[in-house]
Amino acid sequence: MKKTLVISAHPNIAQSTANAYILDQLNESTSTTVRHLDSIYPDYQIDVATEQQLLQDSDVVVFQFPLFWYSVPPMLKKWFDDVLTYGFAYGENGDKLKGKKVLLSVTTGGPEEAYSSTGYNQISVKEVLVPLIQTFKLTQMEFVDLNVSYAMVAMQHGEEAVLTKAKDHVQKLADQLAAL
Repeated sequence: MKKTLVISAHPNIAQSTANAYILDQLNESTSTTVRHLDSIYPDYQIDVATEQQLLQDSDVVVFQFPLFWYSVPPMLKKWFDDVLTYGFAYGENGDKLKGKKVLLSVTTGGPEEAYSSTGYNQISVKEVLVPLIQTFKLTQMEFVDLNVSYAMVAMQHGEEAVLTKAKDHVQKLADQLAAL
């Protein structure tokens, strides 16, 4: 079984229904290491050497996060900036991530119809995430797939409905990982 590294950022995981459930389920796999960046680095001082080593030791990397102002949460952005350095992830001798498989696992607060050219946001989630996909290309990682679950705010959509969708999200992610 491939070694999977899950990199998660959520500014308030204690109040999350969907992301907390998804991460709890991913954490149960013996071949998966889950990193809760906001918990590990509450002071935003990322241990770059540790994070780089974990990336190198993994076959598959899953980024699990809620869509946050049409981007990633602040901690995940800082992680990308600090960890994916010249000479490690790109540039001269920067081939340490070459061939690693990447999955994006994303939740949104808004409904699916809001993420289309005719919807409220006028852009799809995949279009929002193009900078990440380009980052993976630059670092020679292989972007495999995007798993998105919409309307995942329990206060708005009901906890039971969100948990049902989170279970479906986990199953789809498990199927995606099994196919690699």
